[in-house]
Amino acid sequence: MFSFLICLALLIGGYFVYGKVVEKTFGPDDRETPAVKINDGVDYVVLPEWKLFMIQLLNIAGLGPIFGALQGALWGPIVFLWITFGTIFAGAVHDYFSGMMSERNEGASISEIAGIYLGGAMKNVMRVFSVVLLVMVGTVFAVGPAGLIVTLFKQGGHTGIVATTLFWLIIVLLYYFIATFLSIDKIIGKIYPLFGICLIVMAVGVAIGIFANPAYTIPEIWSHFGSMHPSGTPIWSFMFITVACGAISGFHATQSPLMARCMKSEKQGHFVFYGAMVSEGIIALIWAAAGCALYTGEELLALGGGGSTAVYDVCSKTMGGVGIALAMLGVIACPITSGDTAFRSARLVLADWFHIDQHNWKNRLLLSVNYYNSKTTDMLYNYRVSVPPFTYNTLLANIGSMRNSGTEISVGITPLKTKDMELNINANITFQKNKLLSLSGMYNGEYVSASEYTVIAGLNGAGFHGGYNNIVYQIVGQPLGVFYLPHCTGLVPDGNGGYTYGIADLNGGGVNLEDGEDRYIAGQAVPKTLLGSNISFRYKQFDVSLQVNGAFGHKIYNGTSLTYMNMNSLPDYNVMAEALARMIKDQTATDYWLEDGDYINFDYLTVGYYVPLKSTKFLRNMRLAFTINNLGTISGYSGLTPLVNSMTVDSTLGVDDKRTYPLSRTYTISLSLNF
Repeated sequence: MFSFLICLALLIGGYFVYGKVVEKTFGPDDRETPAVKINDGVDYVVLPEWKLFMIQLLNIAGLGPIFGALQGALWGPIVFLWITFGTIFAGAVHDYFSGMMSERNEGASISEIAGIYLGGAMKNVMRVFSVVLLVMVGTVFAVGPAGLIVTLFKQGGHTGIVATTLFWLIIVLLYYFIATFLSIDKIIGKIYPLFGICLIVMAVGVAIGIFANPAYTIPEIWSHFGSMHPSGTPIWSFMFITVACGAISGFHATQSPLMARCMKSEKQGHFVFYGAMVSEGIIALIWAAAGCALYTGEELLALGGGGSTAVYDVCSKTMGGVGIALAMLGVIACPITSGDTAFRSARLVLADWFHIDQHNWKNRLLLSVNYYNSKTTDMLYNYRVSVPPFTYNTLLANIGSMRNSGTEISVGITPLKTKDMELNINANITFQKNKLLSLSGMYNGEYVSASEYTVIAGLNGAGFHGGYNNIVYQIVGQPLGVFYLPHCTGLVPDGNGGYTYGIADLNGGGVNLEDGEDRYIAGQAVPKTLLGSNISFRYKQFDVSLQVNGAFGHKIYNGTSLTYMNMNSLPDYNVMAEALARMIKDQTATDYWLEDGDYINFDYLTVGYYVPLKSTKFLRNMRLAFTINNLGTISGYSGLTPLVNSMTVDSTLGVDDKRTYPLSRTYTISLSLNF
């Protein structure tokens, strides 16, 4: 415990003593800062000093001083020395000078600073390296939170689209896209300081929880001076790269220019840059101490070595319910905030690289959010009626009702626009849902109603004559077009060398496949989410465009596999390769062949070239183009194609029914003449 307190005192003292030495070496003065001189209202915005500190802390920290420090605890309390001295003499110095050099050079990105002091070759190397690094960091910090959110929803018993990683990945990336181009004071300047406070509160709470509980003892360095890693992993160099963000991290140099563009005075640099790194070191020290005090190396390794499970457990043991809430906020919000600033830094590197004016970003960003909620109350439907009083036993009446609702988000951005180059990105995502409210009511004094279960789509053709091959239904209270199926528990021997589907007894009264009996709502045929995107890039006379679409949250019944993996009515030379191994002799429609229909389709890719022409009297320009249609599809669906009919309500809705062929891939060469 004393070694922890000594290290803590050294970190705090290092800020006041060595931090002043570092500051004096640089020599801040009262010159006009980039935030005051340029002040474009986008990236160059004067922010209060305390916000600068909090944002810088969150930008550089994220989950690094938590996950990394917990993993560092595997080596024992020796990690305290690396965090302490690494922070004071390396990390804080690195962050201060990278931020202040940016400050002295109009808020330039780290790649441009490298070019100023190290030459053009290193500048180009750093440009490429920085962009690649930042995109990779942003991507990792998108996938991680998306997975954590899905875990929380699944633990809460939720299913469907909210329990899919792809859905939340799209949401996180959309947020990144928006936050990257908004003025720094719109989102980052407002909510990031709050997250920074939460990060500090979580660390302080963990520290208090350790000291308040006599069951926890922080081991001393002098008693455990050496590697305590349960796997025998040596200290050099593994510990140093594991706890990099708690001592020194090159990633910080890409983040410091963000705040260098927002400082009112150079003299704020000591607190903002050096102070934020020392704070990160203190946070890392606390979490490393928690790992050493609460667990043995083997126990910590069993918890994943310092991942989200360990964070959750530490907060639960030290702070109870409040700690759990903070832990969840930390492991989700912190990487998201680091991810979007990583993408923002990538944008700034590219802007500095190609000299792209960021002041007029509003002219290149279009954002539209539309919400609709419609109730249709006069749906026309065919009803059975009594004769008399009616002339015929059926009639059409406007009695049915349905609700449709949804949200569409559209984003258009031109992040790159120069004389020679232009990049345009357009994307839209639609969340939609519908519900059949009623198919009954009064008509001319008589109460009329439709069947509770109405078949929309089923399987037909050779072998389908058992009466239990209806798949997609219209059911009041459900979306239009749901899969209403028996549940297959697996394949069971039929006694003749083949297998049939084991059917679950859902009602407890014996298996009955009739409507309203042992069937359940297994999903819907119409997608819950639609995605569309068009990306185009021009470089001088060359242009490239890519169109992408996708659909999520729906299912497809693989009727083709049901048919051609069935040995009951087809000869063995007419079945799929797997059929003989499965030896299924049953064509009853169950959820055995029901699959997720999620997909992303690359619709077309076009590469074009405007042929330079001398001035002519009749021909204005000429363009050559090469186009690939149906470039490829990303999907987990095992059938021929997930691009089956899932929008139009008809007899094929949601069913891959042997009539669907994969979309052909076509290649087109075109010549366009403009007279």
